[in-house]
Amino acid sequence: MNEKEIVNSIAQILESLPQRHREVLEKRFGLRPGEKRHTLESIGQKYGITRERIRQIENAAKRLILDTDELVSKTNKAVRELKKAIDELGGVAPEKEVLNRFTDNPDVQDYLHFLLHLSEPFRDVKKKDLKDKI
Repeated sequence: MNEKEIVNSIAQILESLPQRHREVLEKRFGLRPGEKRHTLESIGQKYGITRERIRQIENAAKRLILDTDELVSKTNKAVRELKKAIDELGGVAPEKEVLNRFTDNPDVQDYLHFLLHLSEPFRDVKKKDLKDKI
């Protein structure tokens, strides 16, 4: 899957969301060209609501996406390629290292980062948790 296909697929998925849900995900994951990822706090300040409420909106938006088959059908190839890259790195790898294997374009990396957060085969593992298991 090339960069343009990944961006277009995720953009189409986001289009199906209510406006506020889409805006929160776009800001949280930097899914607008040239825009950096925002914190829950900064997004909450923009809307005049708490960061906890932004987290709830983010989670609700993710559930809406995951409750449809659209994500799987549009991003299946990219997920397989991400999983293969992680497996080649020994099954556990820093996110940045995985993303750099695909592209050095930070905007596209943000879309891949978003895909990692939504896809079943991937888990966010903290360094301290890994140290306990080694």
